[in-house]
Amino acid sequence: MAKALIVGVDSMIGAFVERQLLECGFEVYGTSRRHTDPRRLYLDLTEDLRNWEIPEGIDFACIFAGVTALRDCEVDPEGSWQVNVVGTSAVIEHLISRGIYVLFPSSNLVFDGSSKNITEDSKQSPRTEYGRQKLAVERLMTQYLDQGSIVRLTKVIPPQFDLFMKWKHDLAAGKTIRPFNDMWLAPISLKFTAQAIKSICEQRRTGIFHISGAQNISYTEAASYIAARIGADTELISPISGKEMAVDTDQMPRNAALSASRIESGVGLLCPNSFDAIKESLGL
Repeated sequence: MAKALIVGVDSMIGAFVERQLLECGFEVYGTSRRHTDPRRLYLDLTEDLRNWEIPEGIDFACIFAGVTALRDCEVDPEGSWQVNVVGTSAVIEHLISRGIYVLFPSSNLVFDGSSKNITEDSKQSPRTEYGRQKLAVERLMTQYLDQGSIVRLTKVIPPQFDLFMKWKHDLAAGKTIRPFNDMWLAPISLKFTAQAIKSICEQRRTGIFHISGAQNISYTEAASYIAARIGADTELISPISGKEMAVDTDQMPRNAALSASRIESGVGLLCPNSFDAIKESLGL
């Protein structure tokens, strides 16, 4: 039985990957910085990790622990850097030194999104603190791409995603919604993301891979799709500018979608239509 380690198993993606692996018969160990769950291995990325004991026989590890909220990284760049870069790098090197395959999930925010069809080898130029922190760890991981992988993700949409659920309920009730018309995303479902990560780890694929919705869409287009699917009046959609709501849209990529050719050719997975993630999240 293959053994997997999920660093940050109580994160959204970590928990779903754990479920996928357990359903396929893997033995899974998960870490958490919370002391309350006796089933989890304690690991806090702000602490000295040199003496952290890795369970015996681990075949591969996925790193999901970290500060993931963009605003939290902007407000506390030093504190989030300690977790997302210093602590994460220490864990990766600890695992790699013991011959364990490591998958590091990164983000499309390592790019500025100024161009379309962003490939795995495109030049990185992050605009956000979160993107800069992801890029810092990517630079470490490039030394070890014979023993692991970097997987860049676009917007991952869980089942019953709060924003889309609210839009669905408001539209069904005849209420007006106000999506941003100057912010874009390339959504990918949580289920597909977990399946792709599991496949990469199972196959021990090395290098850089992109998991992305196939289309770059605005939040207004996402709202219009939901309205069409539930038969709501599209006149209820009243788009607004993020800048009008004091959102720093200049930090967010105009082109959120990534080219996913390498995961298609190397892993055998075709990234789905961006609207599929919305449909799956809402059960439409």
